[in-house]
This record gives sequence, C-alpha cells and structure tokens, in this order.
Amino acid sequence: MFRPKFICKLLIVCFVTLSVLIGCSGTPRPGNESTGPGTADKAGVPGPYTGGPVELLIKDVNTAIFTDQDIQKVMMQAVKAKYPEITLRIVNDKIEDMIASGSPPDMVALSHSQLANYKSLDLPDDLRMWIKQRNIDLTSLDPVVMNAIKDFGPSGEIFGLPFGMNHGALIYNKDIFDKFGLPYPKDSLAWEEVVEMNRRLTRLEGGVQYIGAATSSFLNMTRQYGLSLVDEKNEKAVLTSDGFRHVFGLMQQLFQAPGYVQNSNYTYKNTDFYRDQTLVMQANWIAAVAGDIKKLKPPFKWDLTAFPVYKDRPAVGNPVDFHMLAVSKTSKHKDAAIRVLETLLSKEAQLAISKSGRISVLADPQIKVTFAEDSGIFTEKNLKAIFNVSAAPLVRSDFSEYKDVISPFITDAVKNIAVNKADINTALRQAEEQANQKVRSMKEAQR
Repeated sequence: MFRPKFICKLLIVCFVTLSVLIGCSGTPRPGNESTGPGTADKAGVPGPYTGGPVELLIKDVNTAIFTDQDIQKVMMQAVKAKYPEITLRIVNDKIEDMIASGSPPDMVALSHSQLANYKSLDLPDDLRMWIKQRNIDLTSLDPVVMNAIKDFGPSGEIFGLPFGMNHGALIYNKDIFDKFGLPYPKDSLAWEEVVEMNRRLTRLEGGVQYIGAATSSFLNMTRQYGLSLVDEKNEKAVLTSDGFRHVFGLMQQLFQAPGYVQNSNYTYKNTDFYRDQTLVMQANWIAAVAGDIKKLKPPFKWDLTAFPVYKDRPAVGNPVDFHMLAVSKTSKHKDAAIRVLETLLSKEAQLAISKSGRISVLADPQIKVTFAEDSGIFTEKNLKAIFNVSAAPLVRSDFSEYKDVISPFITDAVKNIAVNKADINTALRQAEEQANQKVRSMKEAQR
C-alpha cells in the first residue's frame, strides 16, 4: 500500500511532467506559423525554410529592376540557388491599383526617397523581429545606408533592407586637359579647388566655348554640406543660414567664370560632356556615368576621380542614395520574403550585384570596387578613387513632408544668382519667404 506522502510526491511529478509535455507539443511557438519567422535550433541558428513553393510579388517603384534585365537575373539566380522553392515575380503596376484589386505586393523595391510615400499607405512591416530571428548582421552594411534606414523609423523600426546603392563621382575629359596643357584632377578635390580649375578651363578656344565644371544637382550640394531645408520641427523653411551662404558662394564663383553663363543657361548636361565635348568635368552619380558610357561610348579619353568635397567636410561626398526592399504587412509569405532579403545581402549575391552594375551595400571595399565589372567599362579607369570619400548622411528635410514643396525654391535661388546676378543674401531671403508662403498654404489646406 502506498503511503500518503509518497502518493502526494508522485502526483506532483506527474503534474510537472504533463506540463512540460504540453509546453513542448501544445501551442505552437512563434515562428511556426506561415507568416512568422522560421524556427531556430538550440544554439539560436535559424532553421531551414519549410514554407513550400511560393511566388513573391515584388512591386518595383523606382529602382529599375523591372526593366534592368541584368540586375533582375542576378537577384533571381541568387534566390533560386539557395531557395529553389521561392520564385520572384517583379511587376511595375501602380501600387494603389494592386491594393484596390486585392493583390497587394509581398515586397516593394524602392529608393529611400520613396519610403515616406510607401509608409503613408501603412504597408511596410517592421523587420526588427525578423532580423533578430534570422541573425542578420547589420554591422556588415555600409553604415551611412543603415543609419539612413534607421532614421526613417521614429521608434527604431526598420522598414526595409538595402540591396544596392549609388555613389558620387567626378568624370573628366582627359583630351581637353591635354589640349590646354593642364594636369589631370587628383584623386580627391575640394569644391574650392574645382572652382579654381573651372576658372582656368572655362574659355573660348577656336570658336568653341568650353565649360570647366558642372554638377548634376545644385540641391545635392546643399545636402552634401549637411543643410536641411526645414527647421528641426519641420514647420518652416530655413534657407538663410551661414551654411547656405557658404555653399551658394561657391556656386556663384562657378557662374562668375567668364563665359560660364550663356544666354541665361547655367546648367550643363550629359550632352555637353559626351556629345559636344564642351564640358570638361561633371560631378554626377556613378550609376548615371555608367549608363551614359555604355550607351554613348565616348570616343575621347576620360577618367574618374572622387566626388568633390568641402574643405571643412573633407571625407563626405554626394548624399547617400540607395535601393531597398520592404516587406508588406499584408504578405502571407513573410518568412520567404525575409530569406530573400537575407540572401541578397550575402557576400556572394552582393558581389554579383556589384559586378552587374549596382554598388554593393556591404561596407567591404573589395566588393565595392568590382562595380560594373561585367561590362568592362571601367577597366583601367581610376574607379577606386570614387570611394575615397563616403556618402553624406541624409539631412532632416529628407524625412519632411515639406521637402518637395521647398526644394524648387532652392532652384529659383540658384537661377537668381546665376542669371540675374542677384546678391546671395537677397536670393536666399526671397526663396525662404516664398517657400514659407507655400508651406503655410499647404498647412491651411490640410486643416
């Protein structure tokens, strides 16, 4: 016969054992659902993909992966090699139409400049839980890119992960330098040095008006200097600070070179550099340079150097620009989607992406310098020099709803000092006043 104390102990043991069994085989752990992160083993290593065959619908907003067959092929092959059951279908439909039809995308490919618009649709999912579950190493990414992504999350959310980026560069015509007997640009130039070179290169020679230097974006010159178009509270335009006066002073010096402004024209484009061969140096995005070189195949000698910097910001080039993939909250295949992001951030995939013509988002400089290697357009060119400077961080106005309202007034101010020879203080004050009138009208319309 069992004694009462023994029976009591036996019941306790049975109860504990039953509780453990229920905990192990009862309610599923987070991650076993089709929309949750994949399982992990005891050491925290992510488990294998078990979601079965799936087609992920990716909406391309403005990254050109819909039309660029090279990058599309690289992305699809990288995913297929690791996950044969996951298929990517890239579409270019309007996202609003996709939502209205009941077929929202699983993922959206977009540039950072479009993320705010995507967020306004309340579609991007916060990926922090998934990143932790999959042990994705964010420290391996270019810090300027990753910091920008984090800045879009007001409470630390991460609304997407990058797969490619752009970078500033200065391309120059070596034949014209040779014609004028001037030394080629060094590996890194300050804007102040570019202004001086522009004075020497802007000249009328043999009936041809040469322009020494131009930039693809005057607005980016202000962002590169860390200047926000709005105040910290995003309530009004601020365009009259010492920083704006400094940057506009350098622009004014470009315009003051005799012959630079021609018949009210003060902007010089790709046709001036590649076709007419009258623009000697152009500060631009390397992706644009690569596209132009492949398309136009310039017959003259050319080379590259780093995007010009400011003397008091010597390591900071053109503002950061990158492409990312965001996962939709509505997706039923989030585990598959996060594995796609993870795969595209692997060294193997990033090397293939870089060689195909998109700069790697990994911090590894050895991968970055393989940019566009498959095309061979930068063979024996000084491509590595463009990475002598890092991308400039985003500024506060890059996250502001008033950014696109205010930026045209910067363009107006540039034109005012170039064509109308306006005083810098006057041009900036007028631009600020007009921008704030526009902001006030926008606020009133929202009430």
